[in-house]
Amino acid sequence: MALVPKEAYRNPKPSHPVTSGLPPELHSHIFSFVSDRHDLHQLCLTSHAFYHEAIPLLYHSVDLTVGLRNGLDLIQLTLTRNPKLGLHVRELTLSLYGPGGPAFNMALTQMLSVLDELRVLTIADTLREPMAFEKLVGASRFRLDAFHNKCLGFDEIRNFLKLQPTIRRLTHCVQISPLDLGPISVCQMLPNLTILDADVELLGYFEEPHPMKEIYLHYIDRGSGWENSTLANLKFFRETLLTLSLDREYCATDVISSGVIDFIAEQVPNLNTLSILDGYPSIARNPDAAFDVLLNGLSRFKMLRTFEYSPTRAETESFWWKICSRGPKQVAAKLFSSNPTLRVVTFPNTLAEPGMEGSIISAIRYSKSPWGDIEEAAAGLKFYW
Repeated sequence: MALVPKEAYRNPKPSHPVTSGLPPELHSHIFSFVSDRHDLHQLCLTSHAFYHEAIPLLYHSVDLTVGLRNGLDLIQLTLTRNPKLGLHVRELTLSLYGPGGPAFNMALTQMLSVLDELRVLTIADTLREPMAFEKLVGASRFRLDAFHNKCLGFDEIRNFLKLQPTIRRLTHCVQISPLDLGPISVCQMLPNLTILDADVELLGYFEEPHPMKEIYLHYIDRGSGWENSTLANLKFFRETLLTLSLDREYCATDVISSGVIDFIAEQVPNLNTLSILDGYPSIARNPDAAFDVLLNGLSRFKMLRTFEYSPTRAETESFWWKICSRGPKQVAAKLFSSNPTLRVVTFPNTLAEPGMEGSIISAIRYSKSPWGDIEEAAAGLKFYW
């Protein structure tokens, strides 16, 4: 929700009573299928009964990235007309962009202090001075399930995270350096964390077994000769990790020369899903030999059902394109034959057109039935924050 008309902050005053004859709990179920926010607003104004069932849906997700002036207007309306509306907010997307000023900071701090039931917080962007965020949330009482940070340094959210042990999903879209983290243990800071989407460096701050289920790692401006030592901490998730995604596009080596697939198979052999956006090949190689290395690596997983792969988008001489030129369905068949548990493989079969470097890589998904039949369908691969 970007902005809600001002009338939504007032209780409805219908000209005549409106009843549907249905129990209130059915109203809520039916209204949950209404996706248009204007329609939800109209339902709120229809009757008192409809208001009480539709208003939680209208305020479930709030987006304050529409600009300082409109954001401040929304905050002030929420607080002055009906502060209890804050109890309906479960998801908040917040922009700290621009100078803000004392009035905005105060209003924003007050709003965050009444969102007691907030469960998902996203910080979209910021130009604030360091530590401003922790001051804004200092009076908040919510306990988050998910925190998506797209702009703040780890030093700016460290103390906040220590106060949010309920977080199960963390997204940190900022490059991490040892100076940002210092001597911390992610396991101790976030004991309930099960899904991580972050710079690969954060993996180095797990120091003991932890029940992680999904990990999405991003490599930023990295050379060679370091990767396996960082991925060694995957061993802490050996019994629980099901999904692993590696965005290696800025690596100086590909998975063939780095031996990364074999290494991952040693650490977490029970993966269900492995997704790789590859780095640059360090040497020219025989495409068949390189493909064999990939197939041998996949064969080492015990429960792998889904494999997704793409060479780096800027690379035109990858072994992958030479292999795919012989027939992508044959490539899929080879991948399936490498591991009997594989059921879905997805990969691009042609180079992307110039200027098409979006967040989604066009690909083909091949599905293998229990009887061995292979079907294909258009798909997209996403490895980016």
